[in-house]
Amino acid sequence: MNSTIQKIEGGRASFAYEKVKQAIQNLHNLDDIKLYASYLKRLPSMIHVNGLGQAMAFYYIKSDKKSGKQYQFILDAITEWLHTKSDLKLDPGKHLLESIVNLNSADYRRVTSETLALLNWMRKFADGMQVQKEAGTKQRNESEEEERNEGGKP
Repeated sequence: MNSTIQKIEGGRASFAYEKVKQAIQNLHNLDDIKLYASYLKRLPSMIHVNGLGQAMAFYYIKSDKKSGKQYQFILDAITEWLHTKSDLKLDPGKHLLESIVNLNSADYRRVTSETLALLNWMRKFADGMQVQKEAGTKQRNESEEEERNEGGKP
């Protein structure tokens, strides 16, 4: 693989890993983590069907609700990543949605491709971390069950 491509993918993967790790650490609850992972899984198809602008607007609306912290983590990660990519011509001083709706067609496709590439990594990491969290929770529950059972024996 070309070293430039490796560098790009490596940077994207590293960023995605850190953002997913932060989100999962902040969510605590296994059900919230499952929701986060499911929202990451469905976002690429929403982008393909509705377009990046519509999908980001939907996540923006959802992130504003009381139960929207998973959406907010996803939206914040995408925003931060896209604003660090100087070749995408997004103004970091503007809200991501404002920047997206003002892009020309070629730049819109590039931003969409970059978002999908980031989401690909985020989905993988979220799936892995969710499984790891589930296994840890299951193991902890089994240990507690064993302790309760042993505590009642003479």
